[in-house]
Amino acid sequence: MHSRHADFIFAPPQQVHLFHDGRFVGPFVYAFDYHLDMRNLKRVYTENPDKPETLRFFCHGERYSYWGLVEGDLHLVCPPKAAPSSCSAPTGSAATCSRA
Repeated sequence: MHSRHADFIFAPPQQVHLFHDGRFVGPFVYAFDYHLDMRNLKRVYTENPDKPETLRFFCHGERYSYWGLVEGDLHLVCPPKAAPSSCSAPTGSAATCSRA
């Protein structure tokens, strides 16, 4: 089974940070905001430095099979627990979405 977050399926890799506003937060990534560029029919992703999302370690997630021998659902690094994405479609040709 493979799960995906459809709004961010074409998002580029994120850089892992340790410090936010001069203080140690731990490993985290900044949330992505994106908008749809209707002229080029392309999603444009930008980091939002106002939304740090802490990474989680050793958490349960999607089931997997390691070399077809060992099955499990415990992952070393997991994505941040994120609220559902909020999207709005303003009048015009672009839609703006962000993870809250």
